[in-house]
Formats: sequence, structure tokens, C-alpha cells
Amino acid sequence: MKKFSLIAMIFIVITATSGVYCKSADDPKNKIQNIATNDQGDQIAVNQMKMFFYNNGFGSHNWAGSSAGLLWPGGTSAHQNLVFFDGLLLGNKDSSGCSISGSAYRTGLQAGKIMPNGKADDPLKPEYKIWKLKKNWQDLPDGAERDRLAFDYNNWPVEQGAPWVDVNRDGIFTSGIDKPELIGDETNWFVMNDLDTIRMKYLYFSQPQGLEIQVSIFAFSEPTLLNNVIFKKYKFINKGHKVLLDEYIQLWSDPDIGDAGDDYVGSDSVLNMVYCYNGDDNDAGGTGYGTTPPAVGYLLVKGPSVPYDLIKYPIISKRQLPDSSFINGKWVKGKTSLPATGAECLVNSQPSGEPDELSAGNIYNKMSGLRWNGNSIIDPVTGNPTTFMCGGDPETNAGWVERSIGGAAPGDRRMTLSSGPFYFAPGDTQEVVFAIAVARGINKFNSVTELKKFAKRIPVYYQRNFYMVDSVPSPAVSVISGDKKAVLYWTDNAESYNFIDESVLPGKNKVYDFEGYQVFQYADSKGSNPQLIATFDKVNADSIFSEQTLVYGVPVNVPQITGKNSGIQRVLHISNDQINRDRLYNSKEYYFGVVAFAYNPDGEQRIVRSMPSIVTVIPQPDAIGDAYPKRFSQSFSVTKTGRAHDGLVSNYIVDEKKLTGHIYEVEINKSTDTTQLFWSLKDLNTGVVLLKNKLLQAAPASQDDILVNADIVDGFAIKVSDPGNSSRRVKEV
Repeated sequence: MKKFSLIAMIFIVITATSGVYCKSADDPKNKIQNIATNDQGDQIAVNQMKMFFYNNGFGSHNWAGSSAGLLWPGGTSAHQNLVFFDGLLLGNKDSSGCSISGSAYRTGLQAGKIMPNGKADDPLKPEYKIWKLKKNWQDLPDGAERDRLAFDYNNWPVEQGAPWVDVNRDGIFTSGIDKPELIGDETNWFVMNDLDTIRMKYLYFSQPQGLEIQVSIFAFSEPTLLNNVIFKKYKFINKGHKVLLDEYIQLWSDPDIGDAGDDYVGSDSVLNMVYCYNGDDNDAGGTGYGTTPPAVGYLLVKGPSVPYDLIKYPIISKRQLPDSSFINGKWVKGKTSLPATGAECLVNSQPSGEPDELSAGNIYNKMSGLRWNGNSIIDPVTGNPTTFMCGGDPETNAGWVERSIGGAAPGDRRMTLSSGPFYFAPGDTQEVVFAIAVARGINKFNSVTELKKFAKRIPVYYQRNFYMVDSVPSPAVSVISGDKKAVLYWTDNAESYNFIDESVLPGKNKVYDFEGYQVFQYADSKGSNPQLIATFDKVNADSIFSEQTLVYGVPVNVPQITGKNSGIQRVLHISNDQINRDRLYNSKEYYFGVVAFAYNPDGEQRIVRSMPSIVTVIPQPDAIGDAYPKRFSQSFSVTKTGRAHDGLVSNYIVDEKKLTGHIYEVEINKSTDTTQLFWSLKDLNTGVVLLKNKLLQAAPASQDDILVNADIVDGFAIKVSDPGNSSRRVKEV
């Protein structure tokens, strides 16, 4: 059980202490700061994670329960601990000294924005609450949650700085036209500042920097990699009158994976991440994870932006940073984003050499990648100075890893992740994004490996604006209404779909290929209550198309689409009502749709679908006087011309109303550079080539097989096949 008295901390292995977020255990002030009436809390639990947070900077702490505030898995029902507390600090140093803003176990922040006159607005104003957006909130039942979401959506605080979508692109927020910016399935937003001098002194005995901090906390609910991630996006504005020459940011966390007393911590400078994992073989206790505990990590997804100046910022060359920075959803040339520049891994135990009360200067040293007193951190494995503690590999036990260097036993840990320095002038804005992620492997060390695997992809998703994979194009669906029946047929535009996902791990398949179609009946034109009618998929090794989801935190493959490897078909005759389990009736409206899908078994989102193309069907008999020489499923005659040959042309009338009565020519040609045969279709009445360079296929075994992989044009399906020995240039009409 986590105690509220904050015992001072020491570096792992290194004997000097780390009191970065704590006071002496005997200090009566050494309690988590009581929150004031203007400090409001909320939670986000839209995916597998549940996190509590506050509009004064406190994070991942359940104030009401005095307990851990980041839980996993289960979302709203999650009860197993990951993190007890976290927060963010900002530090500056100049000739007058150091100043530290932000929040630790005590906060130097208050709710509200900074006014144009440089003073803080009244933090007690009701508009300085936490604002929440949720996807599809309109579909919620009447009640307090829906009322709150409706109010927040309709009164979105754009005037405070809340992000919004400029729908009409005029640069002015117009209610009813422009929209609040919802990222993912839930977004929370609030604004804070550091102008409360009492809070600032209580934090680290320093003066305000004049910072306004706007925070967006968001998450995604779909069963992909992002189902186990929560994002924190910070927008810092220097509204003071002082140039902050060497500003740093530092995220800190007090993780507790299940049992708080058996953890290890580590860092990864390449991934810009600190992480915590279990240190013994069984994570015991009521909130423990047993023998397969997860690992939790904090990633710097987007660091502070600085000019792309290799002289002023040598880290650009050292870390090979790009010459563009991803700011506010787009790439900005001439800037780059700083990576993480330091990480601390800390043991919560009695102090040893470090003062009980750390000054702002001590904290700033730690932000800079040094010890509290300004000395370097020494890697005990290499003997060299480093700014990243415990940067080894827990699974292979290579490098600086807690268990490999005779350090402290697993226990209660702290960790920090810093980035800087950067120049921060009055009026300047900085955007910084962190992600909190969790992964579970087959054991305590493998969980770290799994965490690192997908941590590589999180920044990629962010830089795509979370546009995961290109959607499959929607086929255009046509309908023929008959007597108590209907025929659907659709275009082949989705079949050329091919998407390369560069976020897939090396050595894995990066390509999403078109795989097939699903045909549904719906209860209405909006696509309600979809009932599957048919699936047509390519003939290949894939017939079961699954997605990966979590069951109590363990990844499980769940089949989503079951194919038959029967080949692609774009025509379907319908005579039954699947929703009402009856036949179709004349003069009644029915709703059908076609969805194309693609698949990549190695993708995080394995199945990609098109939007459904929904059509309305009203069966009815032919009108009086209607007469068609040919009907659906019939064929017309084919006459061979020129030399004798073995090519076979099959046809199948799909839509008698679109038949033209024209004469068509099929020409079969052999490729000049291969033995492949191709065919083309030409309308001899108009001279227009309708189909060109189409591959010959196997001969259909029956009339129904004509529709498999057939092309549809002018109301009929056509398929040209090669029985196996056709190799000459031939024609058929």
C-alpha cells in the first residue's frame, strides 16, 4: 500500500540521493498537497486504461481514494495499479537563479489563463473547469453524462485557447459551422498558469515564470495498438516579460505495477522513453498481475521545437534529427523537435547525502541530466558519464540494468524524462506531447521488449495525425428491382487498393492488399443493424481474417471475417429478407450495401474496410409494356472470327435495362515479353475500347462461375478464359 509520507529517494547504485519530488519523511509538510476548491478532477477510461487527472497539473492519482490513478486493463472497470502519481515540471536558470514551475506531489499551478495585462484570471471562474468531448456523444441516453457532453461541445472554450477545426477555413470560429477538435474517441482540455506565488513557493521555493499551460488529454478506443495508450499534449505560452534562455521540461512518475514494492525502472534514449517493470517473478497482492505483469512507459512523442541550427544545437547532428518539426498537426521546415535529453531511475528509500529539501537549483541540475549537486551521472557498466540512467536491456541483461549491477532489490520506484534546453521568449509557444503506454509479454522482462516494439510506432501514428491506414475505396453499387427480388452489382475500383504501412516493424509484412467484399442488409438507410448476406474473397492462403484484441490484458486473435476462398464476385441475386427472416415483398423498401476490405496479418489494424455503399431496393414487377429480349442470368451468342483458336468468351446478363444492343469485339493478344495472354473488349458500334489488357482466367465450371472474377460493362458480365493451350492472336465477337 502506497504511503502518503514521501520518503526521500536515492539513485540506483549511485550512493548520492535524489529528493526530486519529496521531503523528509519527518517533515510535517511531507504530505501530498491538499487541493483547493478551484482544483477539479476527472478521468479518462475510453480504452483499456483508466487515468485520473486534475486541472492543477496533478496526474495519475485518485485523490478521492488516496490511491493509484492509472489503472489497467479494463477501462472503466480497471482496478489493477500501474501508476500512483505523475506530473510535469518546467525549469529555467539565469543570472538571478532558478525557477521551477509545474507539479510534483505539490503543485505550483492553478486553473485559468493569463490575461493580456499579464495577470492571472480568477481561477474560481466556472469556465476554468475540465472540458470533455466524446465521439458519438449524441447517441448516449438522456442523463447527466449526455447533458455535460452536450454543454461542453456547444460551449467549447475557444476564447480560452481550446483547439478547434476551422471547417470553412476563414480563421474565425463560427459556432454551428466550425467544430471543437476531438482527437481519438475522447478528448479532455483545460488551462493552467504558474502565477500563484504561494503555490510556487510551496512547490520549490521559486518565483513564477509567467507560463500559461493548455492541456489536451486524449485516447482511442479501437482494438489496435492505441487501445493501450493515453496521450498528454501540452501547449506552453510564455506570457511573462522575461526571456527564458535555457528552459527544460521534465516529466516525472511514481509507478506502481500491481504491488508497489517489487518494481524496477529503466530508460531508452533511442525511443525517448522511461519505463517500469516488475522485479520479481510474481506480482502479488490484491491489485497484482501475477506471473505475467505488464510494463508501463512514458514516451516523449514530440519534444520542444528549436531552430535547425547545428552549431547552437549540436544534438541535431549527434541524434540525426530531421530539419522539420511536427507542430500543430503539420510539418514546419527549418525547425526540429528536441528528443529526450535525460532520464533518472530512482529508488524510494532513506536519504544518503542528499539534502532533505532540494532547491530549485538542485531540481534544475537534475533536469539538465546531472546529479542534484551538478556532478555527472556515471554509467557503472561503462564507467562513462551519461544522462540516461539504466539504459540497458532487461530481457537480455545487457548494459546498465538494475538486476545486473548489484543494486537495490526490487521496490518502490520513481522515474523522470527530461528535454532541453530551449530558448523561450515572451509570446513564444511550445508544443510538447507525451504518451503513456502499457504492454504485456510472456514474463516480466519480455513485457519491456513488447513495450519497446510498439513504442517505436507511436510517434509515427502521431505524425500521421492518427490517420492509421488509408481507407479502402467504396465501390459504386447499382441495383435492379424485379418481382420479389433484386440484383446488386458494383464496380471494381476497390480491387486496386494497395497500402504500405511504414509503421509495421522491420521484417514484417507492410502491405495491405484488397481481399474481398461483404454484402449486408441494413434496417435503414443509415446502416443500422447490419446483417451479413454474402462474403466474396480472393483465392489465396487467407480465409480467416482476424483482429487482435485484449482479454484481461492478453492479446487474442478474434476472427472478424470468414471467407470461402471462392473468388471475387461483384453480382448478387437477392430474394430473401435477412432481417425479418422472410422473402422480399413488392413495393417495400429494403436497404443493402457492399463493403470492400483489405488485410495485412502483421498490421496493428489488420482489417481495413471501405465505408458501406448503401442502396435502397423496392422490388416490383415489370411495368406494363416492358419487354426485354434477354433477362438476368441469361447470355447472348458469341461468334468466333478469324483463325480457329481455343479461347473461350463467357457472358452473363446482369442488368437487362442497360443492354445497348451493340456488337462487341473481344481481342486476345500475347504479351511481347512474356507468355501471358491478355484480352480487350471493344464496342464496334462506337469504336470505344471498354476493357483493355485484362488477364485470361480459368474456364468457368458452370454458368454461375462466370460471375467469379468477371468484369461488368453495359449491363453484362464478361469473362475470357484460356483452356490451357491458347497462344495466338484471336478475335471473338
